[in-house]
Formats: sequence, structure tokens, C-alpha cells
Amino acid sequence: MTGVPLAPALVIGLLNLRGQVVTVSDLRLRFGLPERPAGLRPTTVVLRTSAGLLGLLVDRMDEVIDVDLDRLERPREDLLETGSDLIAGVLDLAGERLLVLDPARYFATWPDASSQHRSGEGGDSIERATDPSARG
Repeated sequence: MTGVPLAPALVIGLLNLRGQVVTVSDLRLRFGLPERPAGLRPTTVVLRTSAGLLGLLVDRMDEVIDVDLDRLERPREDLLETGSDLIAGVLDLAGERLLVLDPARYFATWPDASSQHRSGEGGDSIERATDPSARG
């Protein structure tokens, strides 16, 4: 990952994925979580959106699943102190409650993103990229 001088705080760097430049953001920063514990190697999840590629640095990713949006429950207002506006809903999956991130809302929080991305456009998909040089 390559750092970007003078970039907004949400942008932690750029990643080259098969010749395409991916802007990467750390979800821990956006949600106000503490720094990643030493030794925990993050994974970059790449979202292919109508506005281009967006990378999200996450602690762990088990699998990608198709979700029927009708199954999403409304998140509680007190669920998160920071970032609850970015949650599309809560999914009950095999007894576990999973928060579902809305990529369009997340991207819209970036500086100048409102002119580059229109919320609700289709064609979004997820891809996993392991970045060996990611911060840990």
C-alpha cells in the first residue's frame, strides 16, 4: 500500500489491483475504534461500485454471501456511537447478528465524494484482496 500525502484522514493509501488504482480506507478509523492490535494482519476488501473501486481495510473476513435485502432489520439507534448512519441494517444469520454496511453511504462520507457517487446505483460487488504491505 502506498501512502498519499495530504489525503483526507479516511484515506490510508492506494493499492494497485491488477493495474487499477484502489483508494483504501480503514473501517476502524471511520467507526472510531481503537488501533488494530499488534500482530493482527488486516485484509483489504475491494468494492466495485458505479464510482470505481473502493478498498476497505478490515480485521477479518470469513466469506461473502448474497443477502436478501428484505431480511435486513432496522439497526438500533444506540447500536454504535459513531458510524451508525453507514449501516444498511442488521441480519440474523445462524443466530449471529451481523451489521451490514451500506457502501454508497460509506463512500458518500468521503470529502468530495458526493459529486463522484450517486447513492442507490446498481452494479456494486465485493472482491477480496490480500495486501501483504498493509499496516498492522
